[in-house]
Amino acid sequence: IGKVVGGDGDNVLGGYLDMEGTRRSLNPEVRSAMPGRMENIIKGACLMTDTTYEMNWLPVYWNYVPNQTLRYRAFEIAKELGSPALNPTDTKGTGSSDIGNVSWVAPSMNLYTFYDFGGHTEENVANGNTDKARFAMVDGSRIFSQIAYDCITDKDFLEAVKAEFRA
Repeated sequence: IGKVVGGDGDNVLGGYLDMEGTRRSLNPEVRSAMPGRMENIIKGACLMTDTTYEMNWLPVYWNYVPNQTLRYRAFEIAKELGSPALNPTDTKGTGSSDIGNVSWVAPSMNLYTFYDFGGHTEENVANGNTDKARFAMVDGSRIFSQIAYDCITDKDFLEAVKAEFRA
């Protein structure tokens, strides 16, 4: 849950409650079951307090399925460029997001370069306009551009990416 707002004071049942957030899971079956479970929790709370509820669901973000062939190539390119990068076997970035939805219909990858202040943090936002962040964005652009070039010019590489995706 991302945010819960309700009522006008502490320890007082308010006339309303707004709850916002995302439902995330690496497991598609669990993710599919979440709406029913969440609604049951809310129903139970409303029964206990003799209140009503209304639910509005936003689009779901699926879990991210990284293409390891693309990831390993990205780390090879990073080494060639002298760009610091994370270990390609690192599971970082496997959560659900909009790229997760894309990764189920096309080979996809996230790239984490040396600029990393820790995901969804104030520190990450505050450092987003530093030289370190700018260099990381430039490195990331160079790495993605090289991968695109490799997909166009190296048929074996492209077939390996596609084969992994189909598997």
